[in-house]
Amino acid sequence: MKEKMKTKKRLGSQSGRIRQRTTKPKRSHSEALRPCLPDRQARGGASSRLPRELTKAREQLEKERETFFPILHKAPYGIVLIDKNGKFLYINPEFTHITGYTLGDIHSETDWFHKATVFARYSQEILKTWKRAVLKKGLERTLPVACREGEIKQVEFKPTLLEDGRIIVMLSDVTERKKAEEELHSYRDHLEELVAQRTAELRRTNEQLQREVTERKRVEEEIKTLNEDLTRRAKELEATNRELEAFSYSVSHDLRTPLIGIQGFSRRLLTKYADQLDPKGQSFLSIIQRDTQRMLQLIDNLMALSRFEHQEIRPSNIDMEEMARTVLEELKTISFDSPEVAIQLKLDPLPSAHGDPTMVRQVLFNLLSNAIKFSRSRENRVIEIGSLAGETQHTYYVRDNGVGFDMEHAGKLFGVFERLHTSKEFEGTGIGLAIVQRIIHRQGGKVWAEGEIGKGATFYFTLPRRR
Repeated sequence: MKEKMKTKKRLGSQSGRIRQRTTKPKRSHSEALRPCLPDRQARGGASSRLPRELTKAREQLEKERETFFPILHKAPYGIVLIDKNGKFLYINPEFTHITGYTLGDIHSETDWFHKATVFARYSQEILKTWKRAVLKKGLERTLPVACREGEIKQVEFKPTLLEDGRIIVMLSDVTERKKAEEELHSYRDHLEELVAQRTAELRRTNEQLQREVTERKRVEEEIKTLNEDLTRRAKELEATNRELEAFSYSVSHDLRTPLIGIQGFSRRLLTKYADQLDPKGQSFLSIIQRDTQRMLQLIDNLMALSRFEHQEIRPSNIDMEEMARTVLEELKTISFDSPEVAIQLKLDPLPSAHGDPTMVRQVLFNLLSNAIKFSRSRENRVIEIGSLAGETQHTYYVRDNGVGFDMEHAGKLFGVFERLHTSKEFEGTGIGLAIVQRIIHRQGGKVWAEGEIGKGATFYFTLPRRR
């Protein structure tokens, strides 16, 4: 009974002090803690009635209050002290800085959750969860808080339940940290998506590369097989060509002797026994002489083609202008139909070239012979020899104003025995241009032709520059 009476007197003294403070317009943080601790004046009035131990305890509490209050007041995190009935007893400045609320704005847990919770309609349920799962178990939570000015902040709460039933809660503003964590989480998710995409792309690329490598190996094997087959066929063809060329040379050489005999005997018949032959017999002998002469020319050309194909090349610097002038002088004596026929020859300055002089001379001879032959139907024949300078090779050409040719048949010009005109129109064997092509190709050059029916033709060939 005595102990109960002492407790009532102590509580009455405290409630009197609380009523006295509520009449003041403001109270300090120090005064906010006084409901938890006995008043000094009350302690002085009742010290004579309280046991000595209680007096020492109060003195110890007062000393602790004076020691820890400045620490709580200047703490870098918010602090709120709540009694066991949910009444807010103390709020430090950092709490107000974080939330905007002062002790005058909120008086209890219910008041706090009604004002500060983002989900106002669920404030009672949140309060029950807070008391059950957080306060009693001391669990840390991060919750959204509606601040006094309306701003929503992410606040981390760390509650501690004291032995006397009071609760001290420390809170920190972790809005920026949460935002950074969310961004980091978003970046991590995005990075994981990118990694997954890149991994899938790399997998597909790797599979594609593996297929390509497999296909390449297969193609390489096929190419290797084809190359081996081509090498074998090339060797066979080379051997066959050598045999054919040897046979051709042998046949040409062997045919030449009887043809010369036939030509000689027919000529003697015409000269010695012409008076014993009628005109028809004389015509037969003339045909024999003409055809044997044509066969001899064909054989000579075939032998020349074979010779230029296998003859050793002995290159040197060539004065192309001097060589062209020499060939023209030679052709004047053997190719012009009559002295009365006018031929206008144009010889432009020609740069020197590098090649086999004997072979290159044959090229000029064949091209100029054709120009003279295929322009003889013109009253005023014009033959021009010119050139086009190049960096590594010079281009030379022989142009005439003769009968020309259809460009559709240009590919046939350089084939053996290929003729665009009949032998009655223009004599020849169809080998001269084939010889030109083989000689130029062996010199490392190119040869081609341009023409138009009735307007003449131009034959081009290239040779390396002078060294």
